[in-house]
Amino acid sequence: MKPMSDCCSSSKPQIFRSSCPLCKHECKSVTLATVQHHLPYPLNTQLNTSHYYYCSAPECTIGYFSDNDHLIYYKQLRDGEGGKQHWLCYCFGISREQFLQELASLSGSQAKAFVIEQTRAGHCSCETRNPSGQCCLAEFKHLESNHKLSNNRS
Repeated sequence: MKPMSDCCSSSKPQIFRSSCPLCKHECKSVTLATVQHHLPYPLNTQLNTSHYYYCSAPECTIGYFSDNDHLIYYKQLRDGEGGKQHWLCYCFGISREQFLQELASLSGSQAKAFVIEQTRAGHCSCETRNPSGQCCLAEFKHLESNHKLSNNRS
C-alpha cells in the first residue's frame, strides 16, 4: 500500500516551471509519458525529448508546450473536447460537477472517500491519466474549501 503523500509513485520526477507562451500562466513540467498518454496516434509519435509543461489555465487553448517551442493545443488531446475543467479525477472518471453536487447535497462526499480508498490501495494512475501528471486529491480539497467559503458568505 502506498502512503497518501506518495500516492502515484515511489519516485517523483524533478519539477520544472515555465510560463505558458500564450497566456503566461506559470506551468509545471510533466513527464514525456504523461504527454504521450494524452495524445492520440500519430501525434504521440512526434514528441521530442525536451521538457514538456501542462498549462492548467482554463481559458488557455494550449495543453502542453516544450522548452523548444513545440505547442500542443488542448483540442488535440484525447479528452480535448471535455474542456480543461470538466474532470476532477481522471483515474476514476469523477467530474467536478459530480463532486460539487455531492457537496451541495450535504450528505458528504462519497467520491472523495472512494478516491482516497483507491489511492491508498495503489490503484491510481495520476501520472498518466491526469494531463497535469499530478494527483487529484489536492483539487478535491481546493473545491471543498471554495464550497465552504461560498456557503459561509450566503
